[in-house]
Amino acid sequence: MDELFKIQETRELKGLLDGEKICCVGGSPCCLFIGTTFGKIICMNIETNFASKGIIQLPTKSAIIELISATAVDCLIVLSASTLFYVEMSSMKILTSSTMSNILSIAINSSPVLDDPFMLQLVLSVSNRQLLLCEKTGEDMLIRRKISLESNVETLAYNRNCICFAMANSYYIFNITNNTMQSLFPYDLQTIRPLVITIDTEEFLVNGMQGLGVFATSNGVSSRPPLFWGSGIVISLAYRSPYIFVLTSSSLNIFSCKNVSEIQKLVVAECCILRNIDGQIVLCSSTSINILCEILWFHRAEALLEKGQVKEALQLSENALINGRYDEIQISRVNTIKQKAAISFFLTKKFLDCSQLAVSSEMDPRKIMVYYQHFLPLPSNFEFEIKNAEVDVSSSDYLNFLNEYIHTIRNEYWAKDYYRDLDAVSLRLLSMRKVFLEKDDFANDYSYDDNEQWLIAGKKEKFLASLAFSCGRYFIAYDLCERISDENDLFNWMALLLKIGTPNVVRQFNQQTILKIDPTKVIILLEQYPNELIYYLERIKPREIKEYHTKLVICYINEIKKMEASENIIGEDLCRNYRFSLRNMLLESTLFDIYKVETELKSGNFAVERAFLIGKISNAEQCLKILLYEYEDYEAAELFCFHMHSFHQRIFQTYPEFQGRIVSLLNSINNPVNAVDIISQMPSDWSLSLIKFYASKAIISSDNCFHTNLLKLSVSF
Repeated sequence: MDELFKIQETRELKGLLDGEKICCVGGSPCCLFIGTTFGKIICMNIETNFASKGIIQLPTKSAIIELISATAVDCLIVLSASTLFYVEMSSMKILTSSTMSNILSIAINSSPVLDDPFMLQLVLSVSNRQLLLCEKTGEDMLIRRKISLESNVETLAYNRNCICFAMANSYYIFNITNNTMQSLFPYDLQTIRPLVITIDTEEFLVNGMQGLGVFATSNGVSSRPPLFWGSGIVISLAYRSPYIFVLTSSSLNIFSCKNVSEIQKLVVAECCILRNIDGQIVLCSSTSINILCEILWFHRAEALLEKGQVKEALQLSENALINGRYDEIQISRVNTIKQKAAISFFLTKKFLDCSQLAVSSEMDPRKIMVYYQHFLPLPSNFEFEIKNAEVDVSSSDYLNFLNEYIHTIRNEYWAKDYYRDLDAVSLRLLSMRKVFLEKDDFANDYSYDDNEQWLIAGKKEKFLASLAFSCGRYFIAYDLCERISDENDLFNWMALLLKIGTPNVVRQFNQQTILKIDPTKVIILLEQYPNELIYYLERIKPREIKEYHTKLVICYINEIKKMEASENIIGEDLCRNYRFSLRNMLLESTLFDIYKVETELKSGNFAVERAFLIGKISNAEQCLKILLYEYEDYEAAELFCFHMHSFHQRIFQTYPEFQGRIVSLLNSINNPVNAVDIISQMPSDWSLSLIKFYASKAIISSDNCFHTNLLKLSVSF
């Protein structure tokens, strides 16, 4: 059963004489008045920890029967020895007393119908079997009406136009407006203490037979079902919406007026007085005062959470928000309960409930993330004390939840302060499932600095390389890439870079790294990226494999065809470079498949290249003549001669008209071969200044050969 109230504090009343006891209590929000059996009224200040404000001794020195506080007129109405006394509360002085000395009980109208806010409506029961309806203004007490009864009244309550009272053997309600008396039901004075309290406008609760509390109105018994408070003797009743308090000899039973059910039972010893003083429930024994405090719904909800009653705690907080003040404090408290409930659901794998509560309460997502110790520390160094919970967050269920939860929170407008930590944990989750970031992941704003140390500690250098690349740390990325030794990882890294559109991918790998990967796989991968493929094939050309040389030549041809067909001015330089590389490849390589290449060259503008093949396969002289006289492509002819060393000695006699081209060709040779023979064949009318560069390089080359031979000779001895 949810605990709604607790005894906040107990005060022993000091200064009582032997045999003197507390017999009555009353007061206001700030002052508590205690009446004793010796006719004393003790005033205590509630706001100053029940400090005594003073004591009044009534002249009767008899027990105080009733204390009624009328704060609007600064008056305390006291009934003692059948006499009314009026005490000024501010000065604690007796003002006057009534002339009547036969008053048995008194009640004040709790819902008066008056135009004058300083007028009190009272009803007095007197010993001559009458009820007196009175109005008090200032020092005047006017009797407005007398109601004759069959016997004296034991107790009564007054609300608006109705008076509910008990005579010696029955309960009644008198309607002042209609002047009608309604008999309710009988009771046995020997076994039942007659008790009446006001519940609502012209509605009362009375202590009935067989342990029942019966609701009554001017029409008779109310439509509300009765309360069953047991067979014990009921000593006193009090009401504070929406609760009814029932004091017995051993306990204080608390009922809900709405649900008409018992909601709590407190064990109290020797208490005989129960009173609602302006919303404060006060319990008194003969010598002590007990203050009943309502436990805030927030603390009750927390207690329910401690017991594992999460749904009950949530319902309580929701009801509190509906029934209470809808302000920032209340909303904050409700959200606190929701957040604690979300943690409880998280620990019990109720992930959907956890996520819904966490989002609706705008919970700091780091309170969930800190349970995943493997992903700590967070970039913000957030700390949150978590309870020791035996839960394996490394399981797939918890990891999947975390991933979904982060993506859900990331879309909430209020989560911007947590983006840094959310993104860090999201990335670390990815690193558990992937070797590298993928293309779609690059759109996320991941931080290299926030995750570098965590990834290094987890030995995830490959993943770190892709992160560095996505963050624009290209030098770091390629440096990390050089450390990757696994062929498949290198291949996947290259595939990733190509997929995200990285320019010059193959150029970023050094020769040692690029050679770690199976060329067949790389060539297939690069088919969609012809420029990258050409560059790769150029890098592996030294392997001298026929298949790769053939592929490179065909790639040149195909790209030249595409570029010339597109008429793209921007690609003209690249097209010229590819054609120059193609011509060099045709002349210098002996490995490519000539017949495949010849087939590819048949379509497109490749007349010079086809001539190169003719010269390479069968007739070099014919090729040179075609280049010089038919195509007049002197650069191509010069290139052809450069690669055909056997021509160098004959071209002077064969093509004397091309003196300038021949001189240019000779000067471009870095390591002249048979230089003496070539110079001897030059026409006699050529000056030495024409070939001075060729001659100087020939001398250096000859000198190097001479010294090399001497070194070899000395080493052999």
